[in-house]
Amino acid sequence: MGENTGELVVSLENSLSSDICDTVGDLAEVGLDAVMDDGILKDIPILSTVVGLYRIGHTIRERHEIKQLALFVAELNRGCTDESKRKQLLKKLNSDTQKSKQEIEYILVVLDNYLEYEKSQMLAKLYIAYLEETITWAEFAEYASMVKQLVPGDKELLKINHHVRKQSQCRDLLRLTALGLMYEQNTPNFPDGDNGTIKDDDTSFTVTEFGKKFAEIVLK
Repeated sequence: MGENTGELVVSLENSLSSDICDTVGDLAEVGLDAVMDDGILKDIPILSTVVGLYRIGHTIRERHEIKQLALFVAELNRGCTDESKRKQLLKKLNSDTQKSKQEIEYILVVLDNYLEYEKSQMLAKLYIAYLEETITWAEFAEYASMVKQLVPGDKELLKINHHVRKQSQCRDLLRLTALGLMYEQNTPNFPDGDNGTIKDDDTSFTVTEFGKKFAEIVLK
C-alpha cells in the first residue's frame, strides 16, 4: 500500500466527521460511473484519497471497489450519528495510528473481494463493533472472511434461532453450519443395520453463540 498510508487514517477520520449519508443516498442502486463523480469523491475524503494514492477507478473492478468503500463509509456514519459515539470511534482510530493503517488496508482488500453491496454495509457494522470493543480484531477478521461466503437470504435464516428441516432440504443450513454460524443437533442418516438405505428424516439446526453475536451486530 505504500508509505503514504497515513493519509488513509486521516481521510477516514475526515469522512467520519462529514455528513455524507445524504451524498451517498441510493448509491447502491446507481451505476459504477456515478461513483467516480467529482462531487462524491470530494465529499467523501477516503474515496479521493484511495483513488489518488493507488490510481484506481479506471476498470470496472476498481470502480466496484470504490463503490463498496463508499457504502462502507456511509454505513459507518449511519452507525455513529451520536456525537459522543463518533468521538469514541475517532479516539480508537487515533490510539495507534500504525495499527489503524494496517486495519484500513485490510478492509480495502476485503471490500475488493465482496460481490454484493450489502456486504460492505455488514462489514461496516462489524468494524464499529470492533472499534467499540464488542468484538476483538481476530473476531472481526474471521467474520469479515466469513461474510464473503454468505449468499442473499442467509441473514434471514439467522433471524430464526432454530430450524427443523428434512435432511434433503437443508443445503443452506449446512453451509451456515460449515461457517460456524449454526450447528446440527441430530443426523439420522441411516436406519440401524442398513447402510444401503438413506433416510430423509427431520433434522434440527440451531444458531451457535458465534452466529448469535454476528446476527446481533449485522441485523440491528
